[in-house]
Amino acid sequence: MGPLSRHATSWCLAGMLGLVAGTAAPAGAQTAQGREAAAPADAIDRLIGRTIVAIHLDVEGRRSDAPDLLVMLEVQRNRPLDLAELRASVLQLQSAGRFENVRVRGVVSGAGAGQDAAGIELIFDLTPRHAIDRVAVTGVPAGLAGEIERELRQRFNGLPRNSQVDAAARAAERTLAERGYRQAKALPTIHPSHIPERATLVLAVEAGPLTVVTSARVEGASPLGAAAILKRAGVAVGQPYRSGDIDVGLDAIIEDLHGRGYYEAAVSHARDVVSPDGRSADVIITVESAMPVILQFAGDPLPGKDSELVPIKREGSADEDLLEDSVRRIESALRRDGYWKGRASFARSVTPTAKVITVTVTRGARYRFERLEVSGNTQ
Repeated sequence: MGPLSRHATSWCLAGMLGLVAGTAAPAGAQTAQGREAAAPADAIDRLIGRTIVAIHLDVEGRRSDAPDLLVMLEVQRNRPLDLAELRASVLQLQSAGRFENVRVRGVVSGAGAGQDAAGIELIFDLTPRHAIDRVAVTGVPAGLAGEIERELRQRFNGLPRNSQVDAAARAAERTLAERGYRQAKALPTIHPSHIPERATLVLAVEAGPLTVVTSARVEGASPLGAAAILKRAGVAVGQPYRSGDIDVGLDAIIEDLHGRGYYEAAVSHARDVVSPDGRSADVIITVESAMPVILQFAGDPLPGKDSELVPIKREGSADEDLLEDSVRRIESALRRDGYWKGRASFARSVTPTAKVITVTVTRGARYRFERLEVSGNTQ
């Protein structure tokens, strides 16, 4: 007995549909499994044209003749079995999105089963989808298990699908690594439940050793002291090495440096060294603050607020694209005020203590309407 594949692109009379022909006892005398075991395999062409005397739906071996599913079938009782109708029936069940697989069995039914006039009983064996509706993380404290589940929901925009369980396990391992468990492993298994068909994704975690900071230092130039940087990064000798928390701390340091005018500042801990056994880590925070950037204006007054027209402080950046956009904003504002030929430009210079960006504004003459003339076809 072969399955009727959801991905089948061709239909042949024998084998592909996986129909089984046999003799059935009176209704209720056999289970679906018993009929299948007793029925010898036969070609589907032996059943085409015979009258369908009964149609049943079996969900994981349970008889479940749900009206909402039976109504989807093209095949009907007291009508001859038609291959096109059978194919359409299977496709309809598959399109419902509730089943992983659909198999069809045919059993010759009633007295005189060996004769061509005997009717047939159709059984659709359905394997339902067990969608994941719960995640259980074992092997770690409840607080850490909750963090893993929250990370999974954020990463997969809800709970992962059945096809994403391996990706969910790898995501859990990355979360554990960020929390200091660098050698953690997560083994995923799906535990299905029935009526209704649902599933629980169980992630069995082997956390391994917790990585501890054994040394920490700051390299590079910065207006912030090394002790302040380590404290804000949450790094201390003897404490767990949590790279995710360090990243959050370094983001706050970069934001602070940008607020002080160090728009080209870069901070990282990419050179950290973790021991082969995963038990210790040497943290190296590199800070490249570069020089502070000073913004100044020359020429005519700006046609608006400098923080809106040249938002380098708000954006925390002084790159070329931002400055070119600022020039276009200034010139658009000048034209709105009537300075039709108004222009703006920027230039960079370097002093011993800072990088200077000078924005020069040239308004020119202010234009006003004197009169409006319309010529040509005035209609």
